[in-house]
Amino acid sequence: MFSFIGRQQELAQLRDFIARSPLALATIRGRRRIGKSTLLREALQGTPHLYHQAQQMAPREALLAFQRDAQQELAKLGVRVPLSVGSWAETFELLQLATARLGSFAVAIDEFPYLAGRDGDIESAFQRIVDDAQRSGQLKVILCGSSLSFMRRMLEGQQPLHGRSGLNLVLGPLGYREATARFGAWGLEERVRLHALIGGVPLYLQLFDPGQSLAENYTAQVMTPNAALHEEPANLLRSEVDAPGLYMQLLAAISQGQNKLGEILGRCPDIETAAQASYYLHTLQELGLVGQHRSLTDPPKARNSRYTVSDPMMRSWHHFVRPHLSQLQAGNAAHVWAEVIAPNLDEFTSIHFETLCRSWTAEHLPHLLGGMGGEVGAIWPTKAVSDAEIDVAAHGARGWLTGECKWTRGPVDQRNLEQLLRAETRHLAGETIITRLLFARSGRHPGLKLPDATQVVELDDLFS
Repeated sequence: MFSFIGRQQELAQLRDFIARSPLALATIRGRRRIGKSTLLREALQGTPHLYHQAQQMAPREALLAFQRDAQQELAKLGVRVPLSVGSWAETFELLQLATARLGSFAVAIDEFPYLAGRDGDIESAFQRIVDDAQRSGQLKVILCGSSLSFMRRMLEGQQPLHGRSGLNLVLGPLGYREATARFGAWGLEERVRLHALIGGVPLYLQLFDPGQSLAENYTAQVMTPNAALHEEPANLLRSEVDAPGLYMQLLAAISQGQNKLGEILGRCPDIETAAQASYYLHTLQELGLVGQHRSLTDPPKARNSRYTVSDPMMRSWHHFVRPHLSQLQAGNAAHVWAEVIAPNLDEFTSIHFETLCRSWTAEHLPHLLGGMGGEVGAIWPTKAVSDAEIDVAAHGARGWLTGECKWTRGPVDQRNLEQLLRAETRHLAGETIITRLLFARSGRHPGLKLPDATQVVELDDLFS
């Protein structure tokens, strides 16, 4: 069993809901592997509870499986209730009687969409269950699921459970600091490379051993045939979408640097139209695997958006592993790391480093802009300004924040500052620059002279 890592805020919220919320329902949603079940089990420790893992089976079988689990858990608590009834509502009526004897009880159903997929009436049944639980004030119901669209729709508008949830947790990947905290002995540069390769999915991080090097871990867990993560991208898509091969084509194209819709379509021979590609890309966005971005100087509905693979494991697998599957099947993982990945890892990481710098900026934005600001993004070259780009940008009521990111062995120097100043002149002429940031992997050159409102942000700052 893996140890629990991260999620301290979500854990506190869930425990507070179980102990104190006046409402009876909580929901947790997030893609597979993201740590929902682990968080749920951790939060339930120390309180009388039933954790039930739903399965894809006929409605009657599903109810009987739940009743068996409930009877076993209640028996451990010294309460015996015959749950041989024919409906979910009747089952929970008996659970309410058991809860009255215990004082409090929490029922957690993992992968609730499996039940709803086979039983069209179950949401209405749980409306009554939740309402009865709220009146009693002793029973809590927690519904968890990986189907993001279902779990979101379940609480909308005219749905039976609308307005009844006291907590709705949406779990994404762990942030870079939390994700790499177990690897403190590696040093900050290697922790950035780790996050660039596998991201913040708890299961992936648990499989990596802090006592081994990044190369040893990635080779053993991702590159080696039959390893735990060797087929993870394909397995994840098979569990989430129909026609996973089409989605793999899209992810491969974007991972290799094709980030505009026309470029992506040109690399996907089995996708015929831009409308089809847009549909599939939207699905990947909902799964948190792809992001769509615009330059911050473009209007919100500008058409020159760019796509990126936002899941680092997907990006690194398609960039480094997929093109060399034949070599890896032949047992040459160490050779592929040494000849392909190691020489190109810093270039690969430099793009991810920009993402981390934007995350840090977003965390500190009110302080950096002297007030609330909008979206943190970038400013790209245009037809009119084709030779200048700003890696980090944000706009507030008083003016702009700009930033330059340098993942290089040498320290950030005067040349880097002048490059940012030129980009500001080209893209933001006449605008007020409130804050200017130079993000540096290797620190500050002693000869660098910083103008007012300019600061260097080093790795120690990013991880503090």
